[in-house]
Parts: sequence; C-alpha cells; structure tokens
Amino acid sequence: MIIAAKRFIFYSIYNCYRFFVELPSVFFSKRNDLISNGFYKFFSTDVEKLSNYLEQIIKNPNDAEKSTLGHFRIISKNDIGVKTLAIDPSSKFLYDYVFTDEIISHIRKFFGNKFYLRNNPTIEYDYKGEKSSVQLFHVDGGLRQLSVMINLTNLDDKKTHMEYLLKTNNQYFFYKAPNRFSEKEQNKIKKISIRSSVEKTTGKKGTVSIFNAGNGYHRQIGLGDRTILHLNFVDNLLHTNWKKDWKPRVDKFSSEKSAYAYYFSWIDNKTHFKENNKVNSEIFSLVNRNLKNRLFNPYIYTNVKNY
Repeated sequence: MIIAAKRFIFYSIYNCYRFFVELPSVFFSKRNDLISNGFYKFFSTDVEKLSNYLEQIIKNPNDAEKSTLGHFRIISKNDIGVKTLAIDPSSKFLYDYVFTDEIISHIRKFFGNKFYLRNNPTIEYDYKGEKSSVQLFHVDGGLRQLSVMINLTNLDDKKTHMEYLLKTNNQYFFYKAPNRFSEKEQNKIKKISIRSSVEKTTGKKGTVSIFNAGNGYHRQIGLGDRTILHLNFVDNLLHTNWKKDWKPRVDKFSSEKSAYAYYFSWIDNKTHFKENNKVNSEIFSLVNRNLKNRLFNPYIYTNVKNY
C-alpha cells in the first residue's frame, strides 16, 4: 500500500513535469515523425545483417540456450514452440547491430534526457496455425515507454504485426493507463480511430519500428508467422525490472510472474562498461546506481525468489 502510494505521488508529479516540458513542442512543429506521430519506421542494413546472423535462433529457438551466438534464455513456450526468448544484454551481437547510433539516436532525441533499457531484449515468435486474436487498442500502463520492434523475418499485413494509431501519443496518463476493456474506453478509441491514420510494423527483414507505446494507442494483430526482436526504453526507474546477478542456464525462475519480468542479467558488466562507448553505456547506467534505500525504489536488485 505504501509503495503504491509512493508510486502514485511520484509518477503523477513526473507526468505533470513532462507535460509542461513538452508543451512547446506541441505548438511548434520542428519535430520528427517519432515525436509528432508517435511512430517512426526505417530499414537498416545493419539489422538485416542481424537477421542473417541469428538465422539459427530464428529457425530453431528450442536450442537457443546452447547457442554460441549470444546468451539466451527461453521464457515461455506453447504447444507449437518457443514464444519468448530473453537475451542477456552482454551478448556481443546487440552492440554490433542494435545498440548503435543509427537506432539509439532516435531514442535519445525522443526522450531528450537520460533513458534506460527497461528489461531484457526479447525475441518473440508467432506461428502459422497458432490460435491468436486481435488485441484491443491500448497504451502501456503507467509508463512513458518507447518500444522498438525489429523484423527478423519479412512481415506483411497477412502475418502477425502491430498497428499504431498515429498522433494519439500526445496524451498523458498520470499513473495507470485507462482500462482497455471498459466500454467507455473502447467508445473513445472508436472515435479516435476515425480521424487517425494507422501505421503498421510490417516490412522486410531489417525493418525497424520505433513507437511511443506509453502514450499512444497500439494493438497486435495475431495472424501467425512472425519473428521479431523487441526492446523497451523508459526515462524513469519506477517501471524498470532488473536482477543484477541473474545468470543464463543457471538461475531458475521461481514463478511464471517472475519469469515474465525478463530480468536484466550481466555476465561481466565491468568489462562491458570499459569496452563500450557512451552510446551503449548510457542505457545501462542503472547498473552503477545504488537505489536500495531511496524513497521511490523500483523493483530492482531484487531476489527472484522474493519477487
């Protein structure tokens, strides 16, 4: 109860602060597509190389934990196959193909201040014949979150993809996002969708979609046959899940709840901070922070067993 109250107070103040800071950009339009529309998509030759590099993982995720391509952990499976594969952030290919200025520069310009990788990067799988449905349009609750989806396979609108209602990102939710299942919220979205254009995360492998998931309406269209790399970035620590010493293939998740948190993990964080430049280190600067005794302490440095 006390933690919830602290979060409510802090996040309300924080959102008010962000609203007034960003107010000038609403009226003066020297803004890029990501800030104006909430969505930006581009093709990257580096990311296309990433898709080729991860070919074994894409085709056979069941063996990913044994792979020498990086450090992976199977988080969830169904009867058809692996659904979510967590990637240890120390995996070298992330620095070669993903944590590059080509992608990070857009995120930095969006936040305009410090920001953090929220949780483990994941590879998400959808399969032909898999039972799935269209999600309701929603925003990611209580977050000012920027999501990055990288197509590791070719995606058209007949395969699973994300839809985004452009220009719905200029709104604020001071603590929790509206209930997507409420009739009032759905009626509101229907009116918004009439005047909003839809952008999709479709495109050939190597396509990068970056969108404001914390303030803009989006939904998944489940049609099977998709493999993507998914990352979330935030500019505050209240919604950051991280376990400092989780090790792939060693630690066991104590519950499904803790598994879905996608804890950060570091095999050798000191080495990586020495070897990687500012572009990379800024998004991992949380590692060097000691927040155990601070007033608004997020769920980090926590033991999985006690989560």
